Parts: sequence; C-alpha cells; structure tokens
Amino acid sequence: MNVFKRLGRWFKKLFKKVDEVADKVLPIAIKVVEGIKKVIDSPVDDVLTTIIPGDIDDKAVELLEEWLPKLLLGLQVAQDIADIEDTNEQLKAVLERLKLAPDDTKKIIWHGLAALIAEKLADGKLTWAEIVEIVEDYYAKLKE
Repeated sequence: MNVFKRLGRWFKKLFKKVDEVADKVLPIAIKVVEGIKKVIDSPVDDVLTTIIPGDIDDKAVELLEEWLPKLLLGLQVAQDIADIEDTNEQLKAVLERLKLAPDDTKKIIWHGLAALIAEKLADGKLTWAEIVEIVEDYYAKLKE
C-alpha cells in the first residue's frame, strides 16, 4: 500500500509540473500562431515583432526569433517540393531535405508525421488529442 501512495504522490507532482509548464507555454504558442495568421491577413514590415507576444520573457523571445523562421522556412520548402509531379522524386527531395534539418526540427516532423499517419489509419476512431498522446507515449517507451 505504501508503494501505491508514493506512486500517487509522484503522479500528482508530475501532473502539477506538466500543468504549470503547459499553463506557461500554451498561451504563448497560441498567441504566436494567432500573430502569424494576423500577418498573413494584413502584411506588416516588422513581422517578428507582430508575431511574438510582447508580454513574454526575453528568453522566450530569443527562442522564437531563432526557431520560428526555421520552422516556417520548412513549410515553404515543403511547398516547393509539392510542385514536383513525380511522387517518387517528391519523396527523394523530401528525404534529402530532412537530412539537412536540425535535430529539433526533425523531432517535430517525426512526431507530427507519426500522428498524421495514425490519424489516417484510425479512420476517425481517435481524436487528434488522443493520437498525439499515444504517439508521445509510444516514443517515450521506445527511448526506455
């Protein structure tokens, strides 16, 4: 019984920590996405200042200024590859570009790709949130 109590306390601490981090980063992420939508709808000269919320700490600003252009550039690269008509040549081009991607970008791609494939294979039986959670759990188990 003592083991279960300790395990229960550990889970409470873990979820409290996850909730605290989520409460901090999710509003920023949503504000950034909304800023991107705003810039798309009404172009501005200073894109980063418009996209990055003014009420976040300097560390978060630096991180966003560094990674946001890289991530968005990756989306443009995908569009360029989409213009290739031959499917096999498209896949070759995608894989060649992935070799050059930074490891952090690759993580995003692998997790997102796994979730998208699982969503298609689940044929509507799982929600996006459930799929993402399952993918994250599965990757965590692979690392063990």
